[in-house]
Amino acid sequence: MPRYEVRADLAEVEATLREALTPQELATLRIEAAPKAANNPFAPGARRGEPVSTTVLVWIAGAAASGIAYDLMKALTIKVYELLHAKYGASKVKKDESAD
Repeated sequence: MPRYEVRADLAEVEATLREALTPQELATLRIEAAPKAANNPFAPGARRGEPVSTTVLVWIAGAAASGIAYDLMKALTIKVYELLHAKYGASKVKKDESAD
């Protein structure tokens, strides 16, 4: 199942998807904040004035469970990626290839 990692606020990502997708499409998604990684003292921190964002994970999860047709699942995957990419940009939206 496709998974996207988005560097943004969880509530903002949910609101973006809620505005653009139908209730049926939303029902196939699972959206959650990624667990925080262990603090690395050598990792670069946020700069002053830079909003702190979390990694939000978006899965096209319910699609496989609900028996949705492959073509519809593929179209929804592309639609979700394009929405997130347009809103947050390529540097903040990554497709997790290991999730397929």
